[in-house]
Amino acid sequence: MECVWMDGTSISSLIIFKGENLLTNWIPPDLSKDWIISYNLKGWTSNEHGLDWLQQCFEPRTKEKAAGCPWVLICDGHESHVMGEFIRHCMDNNIKLLILPPHSSHFTQPLNIEVFSPLKCYMMEELKIIIQMNIARLNKAE
Repeated sequence: MECVWMDGTSISSLIIFKGENLLTNWIPPDLSKDWIISYNLKGWTSNEHGLDWLQQCFEPRTKEKAAGCPWVLICDGHESHVMGEFIRHCMDNNIKLLILPPHSSHFTQPLNIEVFSPLKCYMMEELKIIIQMNIARLNKAE
């Protein structure tokens, strides 16, 4: 889960691995210590992960920058962002939650264009090399 401020700065991420357990060799040794690492059987965001991210990443790491004023969190309509506990935490902490309209994220989410699009291109270039070497499988650490 990623988040950036309008000034271009970012906060620490929540990385979710797919698995029954979290193995330490999945985590690069030089990974920033303030990133939160988690896992689940599906490998994607759940309601629990969304709330953890809000409470452990977003709110504590942005509160000082807000300087006591309300601040806005823009989310897509994923159910982990619109569940009662998530909304309640935002209300209790003066965070104004803005949910983007359904089926519009490809137009309205700036991270899709500015961050994830170049990341996908980079990953495809790296994967081409692996595919050309006929490597059929990578483990999570790789």
